[in-house]
Amino acid sequence: MNRSRLVSQMRCTLTPVAALAVAGLLLSGCGDDGGGGGTPDARPPDAAPAPDAADTTPDASLAADSSIDAPAGLGYDIYLPNSTQGFTFESANLFTDNGDSTYTLTYALTTANSPLGFKVADDGFSDDKTWSAPEVGGARTVTLDTAVTLEIATGFGTDSTLTIATDGDYVFTVDATDPTAPTLTVSLSTAAR
Repeated sequence: MNRSRLVSQMRCTLTPVAALAVAGLLLSGCGDDGGGGGTPDARPPDAAPAPDAADTTPDASLAADSSIDAPAGLGYDIYLPNSTQGFTFESANLFTDNGDSTYTLTYALTTANSPLGFKVADDGFSDDKTWSAPEVGGARTVTLDTAVTLEIATGFGTDSTLTIATDGDYVFTVDATDPTAPTLTVSLSTAAR
């Protein structure tokens, strides 16, 4: 039976991937007219030599695309340590990583706790992972529904402040598309009744 007819019949009964694999095996070791008696090492004269089994040099063509492998967002969990809960790190103030360089947290606030003092930080107030609104006129104010670019702000007296007029659930959204200059937007999600 000639190879092309055999390959054609295999395509009808095997999955496409399996048929290609079998066809490749049939065609790769034969250097004759199709009778199956060719030498196993037969290759066209311009083909590259077979790789040496001891060669462990990585193939540059298989190198990962850094834009695909780079971690999205900040690359670490972020919290909203704040004045209503003693600036601690708890599941209640842990942002959800949305997987698209944004993080969200819905947090219940009351006017009795206003103004809210807070930071956006990892779970240890690391010097390079503690963020606050920029200081303007001696204050680090966040205004509802207005994106603010955060900056590194370590130590005491560098908290952002948010003043609210309505009790309710507030959504804090951090956009870390640029992880060196994440933005924060706070919006009222649901007013308390």
